[in-house]
Amino acid sequence: MEILNYINGEWVKPSIKEYADVINPATGQVIAKTPLSTKADVDTAAKAAREAFDGWRRTPVNDRVQYLF
Repeated sequence: MEILNYINGEWVKPSIKEYADVINPATGQVIAKTPLSTKADVDTAAKAAREAFDGWRRTPVNDRVQYLF
């Protein structure tokens, strides 16, 4: 499974084709591959996070935690 970047509420395919293995420490098995994103990908995510911050910090913690599930 290849992991996508989550930016501005959407799953976004990274602009690079390099991935690192995500390993289950209990079994040593590869369970996914995570992108080694470019600076541009990271800048896009950081910009979206900065723009969302004011509204997000006012969101009750019980609502925010739902995204982790």
